[in-house]
Amino acid sequence: KEEKNIMVQNKMITKNVLSLVDSPKQFILASSVDVYPYSDLPADESTSLGPISDYGLSKKESEAECLRWSTQDPKTKLLILRFSHLYGPADTNNKMIDTLVRNAVLGKKSTIYGDGSDKRTYLFVEDAVKAIRLCLRTTETGIFNVGGSRAHSVREVMDEIQDLGLKIQKADVAGKMNSGSSIISSAKAAAKIGFIPTVNLQQGLRRLLPQNIFIDLD
Repeated sequence: KEEKNIMVQNKMITKNVLSLVDSPKQFILASSVDVYPYSDLPADESTSLGPISDYGLSKKESEAECLRWSTQDPKTKLLILRFSHLYGPADTNNKMIDTLVRNAVLGKKSTIYGDGSDKRTYLFVEDAVKAIRLCLRTTETGIFNVGGSRAHSVREVMDEIQDLGLKIQKADVAGKMNSGSSIISSAKAAAKIGFIPTVNLQQGLRRLLPQNIFIDLD
């Protein structure tokens, strides 16, 4: 029920916000790579959509609302940014990187699904903000993937965290297989709006630690 509410709420919030946009009509939607299906191949903006979660479906429907809105006025400037997996200081969501770091510092176990070979394209929050600022200055419109410089497997992320001197303790999980990889290409964003990520995973993890380690979500 809660996940179904996400679909309804995200779509309705998007629709309501669009109704408040005044001239000149410019809108930037923070969408997600969760609109794509899992794949070991990088997804670009021409990849067929196939959300595997209600959250991803809600983003797909929000994008559709924006595209309908943009066709009503030829002067409309619409940019849809499909952000890859975000992480950053003081994030209180149960995302993988933040959860692994938090649990390692607090001496708690982390649930790791599969063998750790699944890959994700991660994006430090500062780079996400950079992409939005570039959109405010560009004359381009359309849909853009926005992700980090390369994809990392779960094992690679764990190794980087442990290289910082933290110990990751794995919780026993029976019968849980790999979920799938989520990899994107940001080549279009680089070419059209000049977006180049500047914070790699190692740098991002070091900047994550000072503000994230003492937050226990339990």
